[in-house]
Amino acid sequence: MCVPNIKAHHLASLTALIMLIMALGQAQQWGNGVEIERQGDWYLGYGDNLWARGEWRECIPAPESWRCGQIIDLRAYRLPVYPVYLALLMPFAGDYTPLVARLTQAFMLAIMVWLAVHLAGRAIGGRGGLLASTVTGIGCIGFWSSYPQDGMQLLTEPLYGLLITATVYGMVCYPSRQWARAVGWGVLWGLISLTRGNVLFALPIFAVLSRRPIGFGVGVVLPIGLWTFRNWLVLGAFVPFSTGSGQVLLGTYNDITGGRWWDNAPNAAVSTLPELQMDAEGRRLAFEWLAKHPNPTELYIYKVLTSWVNPYSDTPIRAMGAHFIGAVLIAGLVGWIVRVVLRRWGLNLRSRDLLIATAALAVALTLNNIIFYSQYRFRQPLEPVLFAGGAVWLVTGFSVAGARSRTRRAGAIPADSPH
Repeated sequence: MCVPNIKAHHLASLTALIMLIMALGQAQQWGNGVEIERQGDWYLGYGDNLWARGEWRECIPAPESWRCGQIIDLRAYRLPVYPVYLALLMPFAGDYTPLVARLTQAFMLAIMVWLAVHLAGRAIGGRGGLLASTVTGIGCIGFWSSYPQDGMQLLTEPLYGLLITATVYGMVCYPSRQWARAVGWGVLWGLISLTRGNVLFALPIFAVLSRRPIGFGVGVVLPIGLWTFRNWLVLGAFVPFSTGSGQVLLGTYNDITGGRWWDNAPNAAVSTLPELQMDAEGRRLAFEWLAKHPNPTELYIYKVLTSWVNPYSDTPIRAMGAHFIGAVLIAGLVGWIVRVVLRRWGLNLRSRDLLIATAALAVALTLNNIIFYSQYRFRQPLEPVLFAGGAVWLVTGFSVAGARSRTRRAGAIPADSPH
């Protein structure tokens, strides 16, 4: 269990308050309006169709409002969690659902920041934990300040980021070998994967961190299995996530983008086909393009680099967030090289689990971007955990606690002691 850290707690509360004020200000500016031309705001039409008619189909909002206007016969094109969240708001918020959703997401951002700053402090404890919390707070507020504006767009990022940050916080601070808890963590990661699927490669690592991989696997399968069964009933095909992967791949691998970013223009060739055929044809055309370019090493190197700084969509402030993470991780690496050379460890169970979780998310994001394409929206929801893990990596890399490792081995200080 993570150690109490009152100063880190206070710092987390202050940082979360700043984020909340920033986000509420953006929510006030956006108000109840929507941008119909943005496909992201089609989530509102999707949610309204689900709530009002019980139909799980894509729906373009009507020009005069955000309500469902033109229904498109795509039944599994989007992942289900975020539309369900919007649909649950509609009976209470009514015509003000866009505003209420933004206000709710402002609190999500604040809670997310609080959890990240608090996690960094509790993972180490003492003055080192306060320093890690400070570094995390600087990352979340100083270099993450574009997120309140981005989070007011009615897209999956705030909910997705909150689910990830809260789940990592729970797994690191409240480890257990209980089967029920492992199943619960698995269910949460299953729901996360049904909000957005770009951390799937990290699930085996989190299964190990749950201490009960089989129970964790059962939990993951529960929500994904139910969604897959629903898709089989509706479409008569095995669709564990969505039918949108074909369009994403085709929009990435074509002569316009060269596999480096995404463009919707190539999808015109398949967008009029039935849903399953559209998905399959999109993948076929994308693989056909890849077959004509058999040595994409340079492309993959490019995608690894742009997983962290994307020149096509990163504003300077967004790019600075990635640069900050990189600087913290590189500095921590130097400290850890010194510690390894001196054979000084001093890494407790909590900080170890957080570092493993951070590395798993970073690798999963990079692999996902290699397969598809890079965009700041894919990185942003992970940044609170990346900031926290990077800060712990930095502080433990240079911590003098490692000098006491010999004393710990002698039994004078418990191995998991924060002091």
